[in-house]
Amino acid sequence: MERFFGNPKADLVHHQRCATREDAKRDLFACIEGYCNRQRLHGAIGRRTPEQAEFQAA
Repeated sequence: MERFFGNPKADLVHHQRCATREDAKRDLFACIEGYCNRQRLHGAIGRRTPEQAEFQAA
């Protein structure tokens, strides 16, 4: 889990401050869905995005 949250934390948290908890939740969700699942390549699944791996498995 530390490795998983390290990337969004480095990309998101260190660059801005959120006014409320809801703002932080929204921004974290957008980071995970928009970047981690759709653009970021993952070595454990063959240097593909999770979205690509899921599509190819179906």
